[in-house]
Amino acid sequence: MSPGGQFSGIHHNPADPESLSNDNTFSVLQDRSGIIWIGTLSAGINKLSLDTLQFRTYRADASNPNSLPSNHVGAFAETTDGKIWVGTWESGLARFDPARGAFTQYKNDPENPNSLSGDLVMSLYADSDGTLWVGTLGGGLNHLDPRTGQFTRYQNDPSNPASLLENQVTYITRDPAGRLWVGNFAGFSRLDPGAQDFVNYPLPAPATTFKMIGDELWIGTWGGGVYRLDLSDPASLDPAKATFSTLAHDPDTPNSLSQDGVWAIVQSPDGLVWLATEGGLNRYDPKTSQFKAYTEKDELRNATILGLLQDKNGFLWLTTNNGLAKFDPQAETFQVFDKSDGLQGNEFNSNAYFQSKNGDFYVGGVSGFSIFNPLSLRQNELPPSVVITNFSVFNTSQPFNPAEAIRLYYDQNFISFEFAALDFHDPRNNQYTYKLEGFDEDWVQAGTRNYASYTNLPGGEYTFRVRAANSDGIWNETGTMLNLTVTPPFWQTWPFQLGLLLGVVSLVIAGFQWRVRAVREQNARLQAVIDEQKRVEAELRESEVRFRAMYENAAIGISLIAPNGRVLAVNPVLVNLSGRSEAELIELGGQGITYPDDRNVGRQEFHEVLSGARDSYQVEKRYVHKDGRVQWMRQSISAVRDTQGKPLYLVVVAEDIDERKRAVEELRESEARFKAMFENAAVGVALMSLDRRIVQINPTVTEITGYSAEEIAAISPSDLVVEEDRAIDRELFLELVDGKRDQYLTEKRYIRKDGSLFWGRVNFALVRGEAGKPLYIVGIIEDITEEMEAERTLAESEARFRTLYDSAEMGIVLVDLGSDGNLPLDDARFNHLVANQRLNPAMQRMFGYATEELQHTSIASLIYPEDVGIDRQEFRQLLTGEIDSFRVEKRFVRKDGSVFWGRLTDSLARTADGTPSMVIGIIEDITEEKRAAERLAAQEAEHRRLLEQRIAERTDELNLANERLREKAAQDAVTAERTRLARDLHDAVTQTLFSTTLIADVLPDIWALNPDEGKRRLEEVRQLTRGALAEMRTLLVE
Repeated sequence: MSPGGQFSGIHHNPADPESLSNDNTFSVLQDRSGIIWIGTLSAGINKLSLDTLQFRTYRADASNPNSLPSNHVGAFAETTDGKIWVGTWESGLARFDPARGAFTQYKNDPENPNSLSGDLVMSLYADSDGTLWVGTLGGGLNHLDPRTGQFTRYQNDPSNPASLLENQVTYITRDPAGRLWVGNFAGFSRLDPGAQDFVNYPLPAPATTFKMIGDELWIGTWGGGVYRLDLSDPASLDPAKATFSTLAHDPDTPNSLSQDGVWAIVQSPDGLVWLATEGGLNRYDPKTSQFKAYTEKDELRNATILGLLQDKNGFLWLTTNNGLAKFDPQAETFQVFDKSDGLQGNEFNSNAYFQSKNGDFYVGGVSGFSIFNPLSLRQNELPPSVVITNFSVFNTSQPFNPAEAIRLYYDQNFISFEFAALDFHDPRNNQYTYKLEGFDEDWVQAGTRNYASYTNLPGGEYTFRVRAANSDGIWNETGTMLNLTVTPPFWQTWPFQLGLLLGVVSLVIAGFQWRVRAVREQNARLQAVIDEQKRVEAELRESEVRFRAMYENAAIGISLIAPNGRVLAVNPVLVNLSGRSEAELIELGGQGITYPDDRNVGRQEFHEVLSGARDSYQVEKRYVHKDGRVQWMRQSISAVRDTQGKPLYLVVVAEDIDERKRAVEELRESEARFKAMFENAAVGVALMSLDRRIVQINPTVTEITGYSAEEIAAISPSDLVVEEDRAIDRELFLELVDGKRDQYLTEKRYIRKDGSLFWGRVNFALVRGEAGKPLYIVGIIEDITEEMEAERTLAESEARFRTLYDSAEMGIVLVDLGSDGNLPLDDARFNHLVANQRLNPAMQRMFGYATEELQHTSIASLIYPEDVGIDRQEFRQLLTGEIDSFRVEKRFVRKDGSVFWGRLTDSLARTADGTPSMVIGIIEDITEEKRAAERLAAQEAEHRRLLEQRIAERTDELNLANERLREKAAQDAVTAERTRLARDLHDAVTQTLFSTTLIADVLPDIWALNPDEGKRRLEEVRQLTRGALAEMRTLLVE
């Protein structure tokens, strides 16, 4: 429940393995250190450290669409509206609302040019106007307006030098003058306020970070150290005039930059500059130009530092490849936080570090990101209780009561204690120190090691004390204790020693006289012993000289170690291997240069050697070189004992196996690549023993043959081959098995499981061992059935063409353009192509030359002089591919000097990709055709002359006939007109006269009966008569 009275629940989340294991909880207990233990039904016990809640961690949750889209976080930025923007390495950009804990995703849409240009976001920068700059790996630079959700892309254009220098954008910042600086793999670019064009600064190493230090822009690079550009110098704004000063690693200068991979730069208020590198944290003093490096030897868990932040209290926070480290610049101490403290994980990413406006730190890595306030982190201030959990004699646990002293006999001379701090926040990092009072002069700093062992303790009273600190370094100074009593052997008790003394005195007195008598004899024997001792000493000195020579000049490192672990001496090779002097190695000891994670490696075996349980052992572990490098060594440790078997010292032989380790790792990677290639190869791959048994096949072999791996292993390889083809490579295979050859290639037919045949091209290669002895055979098979069919078809086609070429009646010329079909056609190449034409037999017969003669005959000499070059332009166009064919008729000259006409048709042949490959010319003898055409033309001219003469004669006849026809036509017209007039006159007058006759016939009767009617009828006769006369007059006038 929060102070405001609100409850927050803790529930099981199947997508989060670190959530509550089950929601059925039955018991809850909080221990004295504040850890809450939760018992569940059938899902075990859960431990909840409230301190881990100080880190708020966000991860991708497939069941929650509003969660972080990807766990690979690469960058952060905060816009003016208080929203946090998170760049991921595979799912684009996400807007994070801290108040709601919800995310909104922005991804690349190939169909939308206004979307994000790429989903691998490496860098972010929020502008004061509320917009956001987004740098992607491969997609260039983007400018986002959150109000519209539209992205503007800035990408490299090879044809535009004013475009972005390179599309792998690694870092973005602005300087006080408002200029935008964009880092990338090829250097960095500058975009001035209001400008659209970039100004580019190439660098020999990728730019990884920017920082303004005074008037200088510091550019951290990956492998090139630091470049400094003075922006107060106007020349710096012109890449051609700009000059850089550099800070880089110098192996000969101990106070130089420790490593040239620089990922972050911070300047503290005291003016010191702190640099995060792949070789530790570097402090740079501008006043002295000196660096000081902090690495694993300074208790930094991992020296690859990818991010750097400074809080208000002056502490530096470092994101590394193994935890988040808090550094106190005053005390020069580190405190490391990791996944057990509630962080997203132990591995962090470059650029994934950020401080928000409210002071919260954001750190991201490969498992999401975490938020925390560096000023409010609480330490575990409660000192842990410490208990002794086990007491062993010769590695056998013994019962004991912590309140009572443990009693031991003198021959129980190898004992060990185990102890524990009862603090469960981070038990792995609890610290211990112990002391055996009466034996140890000072406290032994055990680090995280929770056991101690002792050997050959003299008789007496001892008190074993142990103190512990929790993971935050809070010590329980009181600790716990256990009393121990070692009973001495009887010969070390005072009664026995007193009696022994009295007996010795009596013996001395009684034997004094005997001794005097024997002194001369003894002197003689002593002289002999002295002589022998001198001889032994001489031999010993010679042995020491040989040992010293071997020790000093050995090719491997040698050190002498006391039983308590103190280094007694080291040889020069070990000095060179470690990079430290002999004095430094003696001071630091073996544990002092051991890689922290390997300090317990071989400890048990070491104690077994001391106890006599074993004489020697061998171990491989890592050591930290003085320059911070971690290197692998193989150690062989053996004990040198006195006559009673007690170890005097241990000899440690160290061999540098760093390259061997890398080789093993490379071999492992190579084997992984071979396996991937083997499993996914597009061709069949089989491993075969020397006795021709198929041991292993890849899936492609199964696809080709139809046999599974089990089926093919039970079949003899020869049974897969068509019987007629089995002898093709028998001798070659025997030579391969005998080691006489390394590989061979063959093609033959094989039988599939379904009985069908296929052609296979097989490459057999012999794999040898270190001594060159054959081990096994690798066979690579490819189904070439379609290829063989294509070759057969091609061969048939070539045979048909060859038959046509050789037997054709027309001459054929081939001009092979070779592999330079697309080259420019200059005069030299033109003449070369023409001079290298090939002619078929018909062409030779046509010209009358033999093959040998044509080889020494100029093509130009075969063409009639007046016709040379008439088709040169067309031939050039054909060779260059401008036209596909042309036809021309010209005259040629035979060997005997005779001239004949030929029709030449040249065509261009191309390859599959359209490249001109060959010109095919066909020449047809058209001399007879030409002659026939000439005869036909002459005949046509004669026919035309005769026809024109006949036409002229006929025209005259027609003109005369036409004249006669015209005359006859005129006469016929007159006659016809007369006939028409007579007919018309006859018709009109006859009718009138007929009417007059009728009236005249009845007129006397009508006059007699009616004179008036008679007069009227008489007048009618007169009118008819006049009408007839008028009609006759009219016809005559027409």
